[in-house]
Amino acid sequence: RELAVQALSSTQRGYDLLAPKFDHTPYRTPDRVLDSVTRALEPLGPFGTGLDVCCGTGAGAGVLRQVCRERVVGVDFSAGMLAEA
Repeated sequence: RELAVQALSSTQRGYDLLAPKFDHTPYRTPDRVLDSVTRALEPLGPFGTGLDVCCGTGAGAGVLRQVCRERVVGVDFSAGMLAEA
């Protein structure tokens, strides 16, 4: 259990440090993927409230805002990523 906690803490710290630059890295979900997800969800919606789990800097929130009538909520274990979102 202790090793798992240390690994998670290390990962969290890494994302916190990367957060200000994250949207300019290859790790960010490409716009073409986000656009494809939006097109796939539009015929199924509109939806009420959207939840973006592991939202990072909020790239996916734009998709949810387009298909949700109510609010969009993002959660992430990295405070740095949430600050950027």
